[in-house]
Parts: sequence; C-alpha cells; structure tokens
Amino acid sequence: MRRDTSWTSIEPPAVDIATSAVVVDVERDGAVDGTAGHPMNSPQNVTQTAKVDADPRTSSRRPAGRLWETALHPESIRTRLDYFNNSSKGLPRYYDYRSWTQTTFMFVDRAPGNYAWAWALCVVVATAWVCARKRWDALRGDFYQLEEFERMYTLIFTTLGFMLVFRMSRAAVRFWDCRAAWGAIIFKSYSLCDNAIVAIGPIAPSQAEELVRWCVAFGVGVKCVLRREKFPVEQVSGFLGADEVETMEREAKHYALYCARKMRRAATAALMAVEGEDRLVDMITKQASGDTQASRESIRAMRTWKSDAREVSCEIQYPQAHHPVRKMEPHMASTLMQTMEKDIAALIDHCGTMERIKATRLPIAYVSHLRTFLMGYILSLPFVYEGYWGWGTIPAVAAVAFALLGIEGAATECENPFSPKRTNHLGMDGFCEATQREIMELLSWWRLEEQ
Repeated sequence: MRRDTSWTSIEPPAVDIATSAVVVDVERDGAVDGTAGHPMNSPQNVTQTAKVDADPRTSSRRPAGRLWETALHPESIRTRLDYFNNSSKGLPRYYDYRSWTQTTFMFVDRAPGNYAWAWALCVVVATAWVCARKRWDALRGDFYQLEEFERMYTLIFTTLGFMLVFRMSRAAVRFWDCRAAWGAIIFKSYSLCDNAIVAIGPIAPSQAEELVRWCVAFGVGVKCVLRREKFPVEQVSGFLGADEVETMEREAKHYALYCARKMRRAATAALMAVEGEDRLVDMITKQASGDTQASRESIRAMRTWKSDAREVSCEIQYPQAHHPVRKMEPHMASTLMQTMEKDIAALIDHCGTMERIKATRLPIAYVSHLRTFLMGYILSLPFVYEGYWGWGTIPAVAAVAFALLGIEGAATECENPFSPKRTNHLGMDGFCEATQREIMELLSWWRLEEQ
C-alpha cells in the first residue's frame, strides 16, 4: 500500500472560479475572508525585520513588526517596568527572615488595623475597672473578688488556643493555595509559549505570536479580575495595542477567559487545515453564482487528503498542483493541539481556584463563635486578675489582647491575599512581570534561531 504523503505539500491550494478571476488562497496564515494574510507569513519575509512604528507608544494600534521586536523594544520594556513598579507600590515588602531585629520590632506589617478597635476596647475596659476598684472602696468587697475563677480561665484559654490554631492554619492554607496557583500559571504560560514558538513558529509564525501575546495578557487579566480593576494597557506594552485592550474591556467582563479564548483561536488557526469553513462557504457561494451545494462540496474536497485532480462542479475545479495540504502531520497536529488545550485549561483552572478562594470565606458560625469567646475572655481578664496584679492589670491585658487578637488579625489578613495595598498580600504585579521576563527570554531565543 502506497503511503499518503499529501500533507507534506508546501504549495497552498487555490480555487479557480470559472465566472471570475478571483483565486482564494485558504492556506495563508492570515484571515480566510479574502483579505491578505500577515506579511510575516511569506517565507521571504520571515527573517525580515519590520521597522514601521518601532516605538510601540506612537500609536494605539498593535505595534508593527515581529513580536520579538516590539516586546523587546527598550521603550516597551521601560513602560512595562515603570507601570509594574507604580502599581505594586513596593509591596509586598520583602524582609530578611533570618533577622530577629527586623522581624521582632516591625509594627505596621503586622496589620494592626484588622484588630485595632477590639484591642482598644479591651484596654479601655481594663483601665476603667482598675481605676474604679482603686477609687471606690465598695468595689473591694468579697462580692467582687473573682480570683476563684482563675482555674476556669486556664481551661478556657486551652480551648481558645485550639480554635485560634485552626483559624490560622486554614488562612495559611488558603494563602499558600493562591501562591501555588500563581506559580502554576507562570509555569504553564512558559510551557504554552515554548510549545507555540518551537512547534507552531516555523509553520505559522503570526499565529504563534498571537498565542504568545494573549498568554502574556492572561496573567495580567487574572490579576485584574481578582482585584476588580481595569486592564492596564501599559503592562502589556509591546504585546498588545491599546485598541485591542479597549475591545477586550468593551466585550468582556472576565479578562482572563477572553485571553484564553484568543489563545485557543490562535492554536486552532495554526493547526487546522482549513479555518473559518462557514465564512469560506459564503465567499465561494458568491463567486459560484449562488450555488451553495457546489460550494459545500468544494469545501469537502479541500478537507480530503488525496493528490489527484478533482472536479466538483462545472463552476469549481481543483487543479492537480493545488490539492489540499496540512501545515503539520495530522497525528502530530492532534497531539500538539491536545497538549496546548490542556495547558490553556490548566491556566483557567488555576484562575478559578483563586476566584473560589476569594469568593468563599470560612463559615460565619466558626468565625463568630471564635471572636465571641475571644473577646469575652480578654474583656473579663481584669475582673479576675486585678486582685493579683493591681495596676499591672492594664499592661498585662494590653499584651494578652495584642497577642491573641494579633493571631486573628493575621488570619484575616491572609485568607484573601489579593489587595495591592497590603504588605502581606501576594505580589501579583511581580508574578506578571516574572511571566513576561521568561517569555521575553523565549522570544530572544526565537530571534536568534530565525536570524
């Protein structure tokens, strides 16, 4: 049996219409609606370097030229770096975990705002009770001697300690899950872009670049969705144009899903034999005197993998030299498409993980129960221990309240770590910058290979 090697043909198919001189080239890497494909698709232009609109900031449209030119342009790099720095405001602040001096005496980074009013209330109550006992002798009678409850307080503190440990551990798990999700997004983005450049780049460079562009935008889109902020076009300078970002903001509420859809379309356009079949049917129908059936038969003829001449109708005929072709061997194309689809699905899954964490809080029954007993325990401390400590009750209560309420405040701080204004939250701007830095390295390697 002779092996069918028709997919290896490098000459694109054409459709000759008897009633018109129009020839439709369906194998170009660009659009299939009759418009010219991307100028970088022609073999003689692959290694050319377009110098039009070299400064990506001179126009709101996507900058012209190969992606490694626009993304690695000094002005683009400077624009992205400046905006990332302004957006993050230097947060989160990195510290030396080995330095006891730095970590012991920091205050603002402990997020005291999460429990400041509760701590102040406990100190005020302790101060008022101690002053009242010292001022009025009537409060020093046996009726107000509550020291006998000391042993009971030891048992309550033990139970309260378990509840605080569980609360903090759950918040730490949520924080780590978010960090792990961002790490997976960075890795999957690198893997997806590497596959696109290595496997798709030689056969469909414009589609590979399109996938890389929207993969970079995906990370920024995830950050914007979690923070509920507008998409900053400056953070994708050199990758996307302002008009594309405006279109995304107008058409989509979930930027990450929009970017994932763009990546899927780019991968599909590069790996499928014929893209946009319905549009191609309509176009051929207009040239074939309205014969829709003949048009559909011509499309089916395009999708066969035989090299013999085929006459579909009296209006449409395929010359033998222009049989349908694939850009890649079918099995390889299918395997690559499955791999890239898994990577894109994984990106969406990790984004959904963080959205789930943000939208789902610990059950209110647990939080309410913990805080009720926590406040009750601290507020009643001066009534039990004032007889032992005297004026020392006030600083003792202040210290105990700061320690116990600080644990609850830290848990509150870490369970939804997406704000750009808090020290302990995830540095998502830094994660997006790290993704772009790795993809820029891939682009630099691609440029060297092409040159």
